[in-house]
Amino acid sequence: MKKSMLFVFAALLALSMTACGKGKDAAAAQDGKRTIRFLCSSTESETWVGGLKEMAANFAESHPGFALEIEIANDQAARSQKIKILSASDEYYDWFSTDRDPFMQGLAQKGDVVNVKQLLTELGKADALYDIAYKFNAFDDGSLYFFSFVSVMEYFWFHPSQFEKAGIRKSDIVTFDDLTAALVKLKNAGLQPLAFCNAEWYVQRYDAFIPFRLSGNNFIDQLKYNKINMNSETGLAAAGWLKEISPYLSEGWAADDHNAMLESFLAGNSAICYYGTWDPTNFITREGSLKNDIDYFMLPVLGGARDKNLPTDAWCNSGTGVAFATKHMDDINKAFIQFIIEEMPQNAVKYLYLPSVKPTDAQVASFPKGFQTILSDILAVDDFGTCWDINVDPATYEALGKGTVNLMLGEITPVQFCNNVDTAIDNNAEKYWAAAGSGS
Repeated sequence: MKKSMLFVFAALLALSMTACGKGKDAAAAQDGKRTIRFLCSSTESETWVGGLKEMAANFAESHPGFALEIEIANDQAARSQKIKILSASDEYYDWFSTDRDPFMQGLAQKGDVVNVKQLLTELGKADALYDIAYKFNAFDDGSLYFFSFVSVMEYFWFHPSQFEKAGIRKSDIVTFDDLTAALVKLKNAGLQPLAFCNAEWYVQRYDAFIPFRLSGNNFIDQLKYNKINMNSETGLAAAGWLKEISPYLSEGWAADDHNAMLESFLAGNSAICYYGTWDPTNFITREGSLKNDIDYFMLPVLGGARDKNLPTDAWCNSGTGVAFATKHMDDINKAFIQFIIEEMPQNAVKYLYLPSVKPTDAQVASFPKGFQTILSDILAVDDFGTCWDINVDPATYEALGKGTVNLMLGEITPVQFCNNVDTAIDNNAEKYWAAAGSGS
């Protein structure tokens, strides 16, 4: 029985490798055909995915036999495992969504994925992208092996009608203390103040807010290499604020993922929700105005001259990066990427997403007004918040993610939370980053 099961697994894996792992020569057209296979982290409903499909169809009109085949894989852990299994046999999708982590750094060092900066230069598009698209997914040494399709700004979204019921004005919220006071007022008004969920990447945004204002990204840059403790003034300030806001979270939050949380917020079940513009149409109409009973405010500051950065600085990113397999980077692949860069700004206007490619002034003017405002906010960001979830070793990721949930459920104290994170880093960070050739 065991032998037969092993045979079935091996056969299935071989089929998977055959489907996506054809070499550069084999990937070139048979009978004039060329299919680019893309393992994609986004959902079919995200607007940029629809835009990409149209760009592929348009490209195929002048390149008969060309096709883009998108495989949706938005389960981060399963997608990562699939990439690792295939790479062990030097088999890759043409394109694949993946995080900037030591595993990918290893593939970059082996030459298995394309240096995107060099590719853009080769295509004559070295300066085509927004700065965030070069910076967000770059490794610590500044090298870039990931292409981006979107630009994302993260905000606190809210329902003005619920603010009015609680006697709160948008202008009242400038500092984190102001935000906490607003949560109290909302709860006293019989409302659910803050939408929340158990997604580990999401709770780690909240871990990062206070440290970002106190030190920019310096705290996480040192913490991940065990050069500073979570049980420190900055780390304890972060954990203390999380504990302070924990009574004001949406009912049942610990059982919700980020999709359920967003859906519940949009249905009016919570007053405030922190979220990004991966799909701006969640919040903005096709005509460019905010949807009914939706508004937003920026990440609060600390105030009192304690902030390391500006009120306009916040979490701005370019989404999950897309790596290009070196063995599949043939002329048709390059031509399609160049076509995407040239067509993306206008395509983004049609499909209503925020592009990674800088539009011309005329193209910006053609965006709906609400989208123009967000693009302006993105350009105003000087110091963007680093996403902790893609900057720590796996054990620390778990200690932060699950630990934050436990902290906000009241199962551990802020000190215990910080100590647990420090223990995970003590036990894992050095060997993890040594394997990646980082952290020296």
